[in-house]
Amino acid sequence: MATLNKGILGGFSGKVGTVVGANWRGLDIIRSRPKISKRNPT
Repeated sequence: MATLNKGILGGFSGKVGTVVGANWRGLDIIRSRPKISKRNPT
């Protein structure tokens, strides 16, 4: 997970390619997309 401080994209939310932008506790963060699980939901 990375924090974003006034980057070229600024703060964004949603998916862009293989990364997800979000706002968590007032911080703009970028993280990788979760892998698809093959397990059935419980």
